[in-house]
Amino acid sequence: MAKYLCSNGELFLASEPVLTATNRSFIYGDGVFETIRCRNSLPLFFEKHYQRLRRALYHLKIDFPSKYTEEYFRQEIYRLLQRNRIYNGAKVRLSVFRKEGGLYTPSQDKADFIIVADSLESEFYQLNDKGLKLGVYTENFKQQSTFSAFKTNNALLNVLAAKWKKENGFDDCLLINAEGHLIESSSSNVFFVKNNKLVTPAIETACVDGTMRRNILEIAIQNNIPVVESEKIPKDILYQADEVFLTNAVQGIVWVGAFEEKRYFHFLSSRLLNLLVEKAKSER
Repeated sequence: MAKYLCSNGELFLASEPVLTATNRSFIYGDGVFETIRCRNSLPLFFEKHYQRLRRALYHLKIDFPSKYTEEYFRQEIYRLLQRNRIYNGAKVRLSVFRKEGGLYTPSQDKADFIIVADSLESEFYQLNDKGLKLGVYTENFKQQSTFSAFKTNNALLNVLAAKWKKENGFDDCLLINAEGHLIESSSSNVFFVKNNKLVTPAIETACVDGTMRRNILEIAIQNNIPVVESEKIPKDILYQADEVFLTNAVQGIVWVGAFEEKRYFHFLSSRLLNLLVEKAKSER
């Protein structure tokens, strides 16, 4: 079956070119994106994704037409998934970027968007059977800025970190900020379980303001699980923690099994995943 994408509200064959060589996302990374998990052709936790998208566009000074409401994008995602006959689990990427024109100084600030979709094997989040082997990437660091909380179209740090973990035999790796503190992984937020508390880097550390991160914090608070959002998480916590797990919108929760010689459990991460699935089932 032919695969389709959505560009500014129109469906095109994914094999057809829809961007030009002067596209600002291509030449300047001038845009942001959201990666969204869907079920039954409906985006999960989309309110959080849409709110983060609007905040990001505000800081990038990209004008968003009033018709591009949360409901508008829900319908566009639904239409695309139906056209591609993806009815169960799906991964959707919504990219928004400034219209082409100008050099570093844009000639306009209107927004264009593209939505692409792929099917997933499972309808709901599933905990990984085998824990990840984790490393720490220190060759480059992430600087705290106005944009560090968002998923921008400039992801060079994540690309280089992902290459490093592959070359060194890790399943994923943690990133550091300018102070050398742990902030997130190459593609996820990170949580540590220490002294029966859930510890995660604060947004001020330069970590992404992840939608799944927010879900896990909400679930923990609702279930009386103590939470600490810390601005200083040293590498030593990896030796002290009882559990380490990663979170992102598509996978939900992924537990870490090992860092160097340290081994971890996944009691709380398993419980949180079950609670997350129940929360996702209530999404409409």
